[in-house]
Amino acid sequence: MGKGWENWLGDYYSKYLSRIRERVTAICISDRKRNGHLPFYTPHGEAHFQSVEDMIHHLIPDNNWQSFTERERFYLLASAWLHDLGMMESIVEELYGNIKFMPNEIRKRHHITSEIYIVKFSEKLGLDEVDSRPLSKICRFHRKQERIEDCEDELIVGGDKVRLKLLSAYLRIADAFDIGISRVPSEDYAICLTYDIPIDLKLHWIKSKLVNGIWPNQIERKITVSFAVPDFSGDPELPDEGRIKKKLDRIINLVLEDLQSELKSVKHIIAKYGPCTYLDVDKNETAFKLTGQNMSDLREVVINYDIMMDPSASKLLEMMMVSIADILGYSLYKSGRPEKITSAGPDAKIVKKLSDFLEFLEGGIIKTRSCHLGVHKLVKRFREMINNRSKINELVEEVGRLYREHHLIRSKIRENARRFLESEFPGLKDNGELNILLYGYSELVAKAICGFRDAFLSPSGQYTPEDLYNSRKEEEVSRKINLFICEGQPKTQTAGGENLVYHDGALYASYFKRRKFTNIIMIPDAIAGHLIENLPIHFLIVGANGVSKRSFKHSAGHSTIVSLVREYCNRVPEGKPKPQVVLVVSGEKYMPEKVDAVKSPYCETVSSAVSEALANPSIVDRCRFLDNLGSEVRESVWMVKDRELLERLYQAGIMFYNPREDNIPISRIDFLISESRYSKISEGDMGVSIAEHFRPHKEDVIMEEA
Repeated sequence: MGKGWENWLGDYYSKYLSRIRERVTAICISDRKRNGHLPFYTPHGEAHFQSVEDMIHHLIPDNNWQSFTERERFYLLASAWLHDLGMMESIVEELYGNIKFMPNEIRKRHHITSEIYIVKFSEKLGLDEVDSRPLSKICRFHRKQERIEDCEDELIVGGDKVRLKLLSAYLRIADAFDIGISRVPSEDYAICLTYDIPIDLKLHWIKSKLVNGIWPNQIERKITVSFAVPDFSGDPELPDEGRIKKKLDRIINLVLEDLQSELKSVKHIIAKYGPCTYLDVDKNETAFKLTGQNMSDLREVVINYDIMMDPSASKLLEMMMVSIADILGYSLYKSGRPEKITSAGPDAKIVKKLSDFLEFLEGGIIKTRSCHLGVHKLVKRFREMINNRSKINELVEEVGRLYREHHLIRSKIRENARRFLESEFPGLKDNGELNILLYGYSELVAKAICGFRDAFLSPSGQYTPEDLYNSRKEEEVSRKINLFICEGQPKTQTAGGENLVYHDGALYASYFKRRKFTNIIMIPDAIAGHLIENLPIHFLIVGANGVSKRSFKHSAGHSTIVSLVREYCNRVPEGKPKPQVVLVVSGEKYMPEKVDAVKSPYCETVSSAVSEALANPSIVDRCRFLDNLGSEVRESVWMVKDRELLERLYQAGIMFYNPREDNIPISRIDFLISESRYSKISEGDMGVSIAEHFRPHKEDVIMEEA
């Protein structure tokens, strides 16, 4: 049995469990040889199954196991080996045949896949038929997405009473608390790929990277989580020390909240029926000395947290650069050359690894997020360097240069935004207030608005932002800038229990609050038209994931807001003030050669495709999604997940449709601000205007050479 747990089971059930272990281990090994680990996910193989079994013993220590019948003890330990079978691609193929699922789809339904597989292939798993159904139910309800209340309380099996709900609750806790460094994906660069998977998985990756150990304490009724945190002493010149400390505190609290949520979902069950009750999750911290490699790992955790909390295209590019540097064995710095953290050089093996990474990006983010032109551009650049053998040794310097430039962009955009407001709208500073409408989280837009505030604070740039940071004058000026932030409903992600997983407007508002803005007003998206009609909105400011000569690309919803402003401007008499549409984007995201076909709003091909799409919806978590209308869609529900309501909608055949991206003509914007300069977009050849804007000027070339 291992670890001294032998007394839990008699001879019959002990041999029975060993048989299941052997069968499942063989399946895991076979699947790993054929498919490897499921991309981007922490491993779900025999090591995880053994760890969950061990955690069950820790959760029910001493003689408390005697509160369970022997069949219940067997079910609990066997379920540790069966609950994640649905995470293996070979299991999915065997069960569903030719139906292909993406990795995120496999994970979304893996508990249901496990449930079905256990019943259908019980003999292959070494299970007696009588045990397959109760075990399948326990495995289904190990996921928090399933309401534990929906699980049957008890079941009579072979004359024994089995408390299914209680066993499911203990399995859920044991699985949730199997975290630690042993479950981190083997490749350092796996972090970057987590951009394209749900937020809860990003958090799971972070947990695996930071958690050092778990100790259930039955007497105090709490589970203590030990976090590995860096010891910064003795390294006073460590870059970003203060920022990293603050972020780590937030990350640790976020991990604790997530684990507390797991416990909360079942603690009423174990408090009512179980021998060992756990009511809270506590923490302690263990310090470790920093080295080049674990400093790089730490930065990855912080960046991954940033992209989870502030999901901007700029953060995505930063993550990619850090990931590429990791593959090459280097750590990147904002104001210095890359530092080598491994002994290996860019040999054939490393180049192959980098090539595989670029291939993952091409088949993942680039395929499903076509608006991310910055990703296209970066991948194309490194693909060219890999294919040109003479350029391979320049890879490190190139990614270091791009990383340094990336971090200069924000300050340059801020300065150009200040110049823009001073030069183009000098009278606005004398007004009582400035009203700005915002849609879609954008870190660069936030920097531009900081630049607007600088224009109020420091005419002609006589003071730096650092001179006025946290000053009374900064606070006074902030009161003159009213920020109306649309909620960005298409991007909303919800979880059970009326919990919000992601809310674009709330995160955007919090970002501005941290930057000392005071007048922040969140609005429903549909209220934007009311504001435009009834307030003097001076600017609509939007960001972009990509820009070309003819259009810019961002998340769906941007086209609606921009069109509202344009329609209003067309009705305003000449000479009357009109809101100005300002696009803020970096040159990193500009691809002049990208050909855009901006679709007509009355596209016949789309119209004729609706009936076909209605007949073939995607079904995710018992929700029907309209798909195949020529655009990538978000297969997530933006409403509160009231399961009864969603089930009624499903039974009624009602569908959801939530396209992912908009492609907006450049002709709909008035001004463009980037790190290069600001420009008024001419009404003639927009392509020429955009190309001229992003063409390096003489002074830019001189600065780069310097």
